[in-house]
Amino acid sequence: MIDFDARLPDMLTLLKQLVETESPSHDQAAVNRVGMLIIQECHRLGTEVEIVQSAQTGDHIIARWNAHSPGETVLLLHHMDTVFPLGTLARMPFYSKDDKTYGPGVLDMKGGIVVTLAAIAGLREVGQLNRPVTALFTSDEEIGSGTSRKLIETLAGPAAVALVMESGLVDGSIKAWRQGAGEFTVSV
Repeated sequence: MIDFDARLPDMLTLLKQLVETESPSHDQAAVNRVGMLIIQECHRLGTEVEIVQSAQTGDHIIARWNAHSPGETVLLLHHMDTVFPLGTLARMPFYSKDDKTYGPGVLDMKGGIVVTLAAIAGLREVGQLNRPVTALFTSDEEIGSGTSRKLIETLAGPAAVALVMESGLVDGSIKAWRQGAGEFTVSV
């Protein structure tokens, strides 16, 4: 059994690092700074890391555990970009109060990234990470996934399951569906 209570201090430390490394979608260097933190954590967890460069947005990161093991791959999807412009931390700082943590990106994907990495670490420790797991960290989800869409589709195709790791909702429930976006041209 994985003891997440024991991991909580380390999880909060990583979450603070990710949140305090602001990463608005249109700032390539800022998103790549978050990517470097994720790469460090993935290396610490003993994984292969591939960087997929993007000239328009930040780079995308693919981390693979047990890539050559038997079994179908579990794909875990994340994004590193946020809707918050640089300087948001000045008015919306990272903090914890009454068993809740606040800050730009905490409830969105930065929290989900931390949960994923803690789960991977826990599964490795108890010897239960026994199938291929791929984690994709994209840089452009908040602006429509223009540079990552093909990558997502390529990785999702052969996967047994693809899970978007947004951390959930304030009431603790799990997001079971997402509203999509589309473009239409109407000629009258």
